[in-house]
Amino acid sequence: MSTFLIDPALIRENSFTLTGGDAHHLNRVLRVQQGESVCLVDTRGNRYEGTIATVKRHEVVVEQLKLIAPLPPPYPVHLFCSLLKNEKMEWIVQKGCELNIEAIHFIQTKRSILQNISSPKWERLCRIAESAQKQCGRAIPLNLVPPSPAGKLMASLSKKMSHFIFVEKTELESVRNLIKRYAVNPPYSLWIGPEGGWENSEVELAEKSGFLKATLGPLVLRAETAAIHAASTLLALAF
Repeated sequence: MSTFLIDPALIRENSFTLTGGDAHHLNRVLRVQQGESVCLVDTRGNRYEGTIATVKRHEVVVEQLKLIAPLPPPYPVHLFCSLLKNEKMEWIVQKGCELNIEAIHFIQTKRSILQNISSPKWERLCRIAESAQKQCGRAIPLNLVPPSPAGKLMASLSKKMSHFIFVEKTELESVRNLIKRYAVNPPYSLWIGPEGGWENSEVELAEKSGFLKATLGPLVLRAETAAIHAASTLLALAF
């Protein structure tokens, strides 16, 4: 069933009118017909199922809205990922949203390919997150946090989360073993470096801030693969 994001303040007498891009998608892409069902998710995390009553070129009216069972909230995983090439960051945002993690923070590291994101490209990342939310039916939006220096964040966030920094050393322990050994609790933060890896000074700062160094195994992974692999690994332990 298709899912669309709505403002709950615009629900009128148990009905809602979809316009703009949503109406176009329903009308021209999905080619919906009167009587079909559609799922709506509002900004408070409520989910509704409704019946399409009217299909016009620029608007689709959904009536008989009823609340349905809510989806689970985002799991408290914060992914801190070095700035990468645009298409790689877009892929991380899409998959991170589908995995229902809470937030993605892009960070400026000493070996980052980029040191910032332009306004148009940031807006594109936000649109990708919204599109992924609609596609997977997620209730609460992914929190996308604009870039900040990694070192500054390591110091300021050190006591608020359980931090894991992933380093390319196979002799390090896995996340599974570290969680068992130190009994760390959520929220979790997973730190992924750039393609060239972390500089030693960054890893030393992380350790001084209470981070746990972890490995993702013996294979050399691209940064975007490492990011999703790390999130998936931790989610597997939770569920």
